[in-house]
Amino acid sequence: MRVLPNPSIVMAPRLVAMLGAAAVCSLLPSQTAAFSTYGTGCYSQRASFFESFPTNTFDLSGTIANPRGYSMINIGQGWLVLPLLSGWHVPSASAQVVSLADDAVSPALSFGFSMPYPGGTTDSVWASSNGFCYLAADTSNGCCSGDPTQMLNGAPRIAGVWMDLNPSASGQVTMDRETANGGVAYLTYNAVPEYSASGTVTFQVAFYSFGQIDVLYGPCSNTGHTALAGWSPGRGVASPGAMDLSQLLQNILITGPDSDPLRLSSTGRPRRVPDCAAARCGPRATARKCSRAVRCTAAACRLQRGCPGHVRFSSVTSRPRGLQCPPTS
Repeated sequence: MRVLPNPSIVMAPRLVAMLGAAAVCSLLPSQTAAFSTYGTGCYSQRASFFESFPTNTFDLSGTIANPRGYSMINIGQGWLVLPLLSGWHVPSASAQVVSLADDAVSPALSFGFSMPYPGGTTDSVWASSNGFCYLAADTSNGCCSGDPTQMLNGAPRIAGVWMDLNPSASGQVTMDRETANGGVAYLTYNAVPEYSASGTVTFQVAFYSFGQIDVLYGPCSNTGHTALAGWSPGRGVASPGAMDLSQLLQNILITGPDSDPLRLSSTGRPRRVPDCAAARCGPRATARKCSRAVRCTAAACRLQRGCPGHVRFSSVTSRPRGLQCPPTS
């Protein structure tokens, strides 16, 4: 570290290069020191990604002919999230109709194959009437709006358009299966209405046996609820913070186990102990007064704990054995 004259800044420039962040300690003209963090560390990572949409907003809507959305490719501990790689699958005549009451979760809907995903494998999904599905058994229906806290703490979940929906009123939820490409299963919400509002949602989640999930959006509107869209492995993971999923339609995102960037900070401001002009490094006082000297020279005695000019760094705790400060006149 370097200590610059008053007004001063105490920085760790080598650590800035290594960590991308530093603690900045400012000594004001009034002799009152302060500190703040500087810069942003690298390699912040989150296991989840999702966006919350206030009432009357949802910017992921597309069409059946030209759906919008994204593809999630399993890379072991996380997902590689890319702009959508597939087109809309029109459910076949043999597709399974999923009968859902208002605020309900379906029984397990089998893929017909096992699919790996970050954190486990599954051969089924559990569909909620409120616009999301679990990759592990869970009975919470998520009424009545998309909830980030539930998203982060429940079972692994993909939210297409999570809000208060009512497929028992109109629309349809289906599960269709194909054997091509090792097996693909399609969970489709088709024109499912909002509860006590005029909006409807049409979206599809495609599950591939090799560990890819595509989320496709047809016409979707949100006229009366807070909606949520995205992914979380749940089980108490950290929040990814505010996100704009529309950027995923053009960019790349990589998820993984939650990790925070290294940072350099301080637990308190630098302190200069009161002036002690009467203190001297005499022969009879070396063991006590010089125990925290940085160097045992007459000039360095001013850096002793309790002497003028000393800035207390907790890492300076002892002097080299056998060295003593010289007598002073």
